[in-house]
Amino acid sequence: MNVQHKQEETAGLFFIAENGTNIAEMEYSRSGGAIMTITHTEVNEAYRGRNLGVLLVEAGVEFARSKQFKIKPHCSYANAIIRKNERMKDVL
Repeated sequence: MNVQHKQEETAGLFFIAENGTNIAEMEYSRSGGAIMTITHTEVNEAYRGRNLGVLLVEAGVEFARSKQFKIKPHCSYANAIIRKNERMKDVL
């Protein structure tokens, strides 16, 4: 599945779409500086269990690294994924 990214000045969205409809989303905000706050992650119930949420978090981590941002995971799902994975902790 292809993770897409839509970015605005102070917010953004990583998402996976199927047939023109978002089936998984991870929202983030930026309030200045080099901090990216993940605020919400959601996967459509029909698509749960396919690791789509993990794909979104991984895409967010890669984006943060490319911009030299740190991540503040307010979303409990993103927080758990990042903290459990040693190779992602560098963005905290």
